[in-house]
Amino acid sequence: MLGARKSEVQQILLLICRSKNYGSVVPRGKGPSGMSPSVVCGSAAGCGGMGKIFTHRLRVRYSECDQQGVVFNGHYLFFYDVALTEFWRAAVCGPDEMVGAGYDLVVAEARIRYREGARFDDLVDVEMPVAHLGTTSMVVRPRFVVGGRLMADGEVRHVFVDPGSKSKREMPGDVRAALAPYLEETGQVAGTGSGS
Repeated sequence: MLGARKSEVQQILLLICRSKNYGSVVPRGKGPSGMSPSVVCGSAAGCGGMGKIFTHRLRVRYSECDQQGVVFNGHYLFFYDVALTEFWRAAVCGPDEMVGAGYDLVVAEARIRYREGARFDDLVDVEMPVAHLGTTSMVVRPRFVVGGRLMADGEVRHVFVDPGSKSKREMPGDVRAALAPYLEETGQVAGTGSGS
């Protein structure tokens, strides 16, 4: 009974978060340079088969800035992690459900390019386009945007693992199906096999 109640509370919180634009889907190709606009919309209409982009908005806190007055470089990966959790919750399932279904994600590789510095109190839209769905891995190319300006971008490769043994495992079919609408036009989808 407690588990059912927890699930109801999680669903209510998810609806509240979505209604406040804490995380939403933005059509690809809107705004300058193909970036989505800084005003987050909640519709995936008009994507034209190019994939949807999940966007999570964060406000920069004073403690996240360094001596130069910009967001400390390491915090961009924290921003990414928060956005990934919310993306997963909206597109696939919550963290507890993921582990309960017999899989987890680990970061195998992360790269960030810094282009401009976000500052205290800026609203950062973390865009989460999926670049690749492999047999055992996925690649996300996050973009960190403030007011339509690209602050940083990168690439993060995740590997699917068994929660207990931490050994590599195939991406579940239902997860692949849930992530497919978010795949970039140039992204690749692997069917079955090994290595990717």
